[in-house]
Amino acid sequence: MLFHPDIYFKDCEECRQFVMVDGEPHLTPEGKKIPRREGEQPNCKMCEKNNVPMLSERNWYTWEMYKRHKHFGLEPHERRDPLVQKHMIMIGEIDQAARMSVNPMMGLF
Repeated sequence: MLFHPDIYFKDCEECRQFVMVDGEPHLTPEGKKIPRREGEQPNCKMCEKNNVPMLSERNWYTWEMYKRHKHFGLEPHERRDPLVQKHMIMIGEIDQAARMSVNPMMGLF
């Protein structure tokens, strides 16, 4: 999710409506998307979204809270909560490690 949000949030509807090749709509020579034949289903097992780890609803909420905390800080009641503190530290370490694996120089500044 950190590295491929475009895949994580990709809409399945386009895949249901159009023939896809390597995750992109197959185009006619004129550049138009080729619609699927009636009754033809996409092969969801081959979808690139299946290789992106999904978050549970609780974990998604915690990730969103971390992003808010990173930009705006914690609310006073959140600062006093030891579980919130623990989660923010853990997610911060994962976030930093993930970013450094993409660009090692990011951890230096």
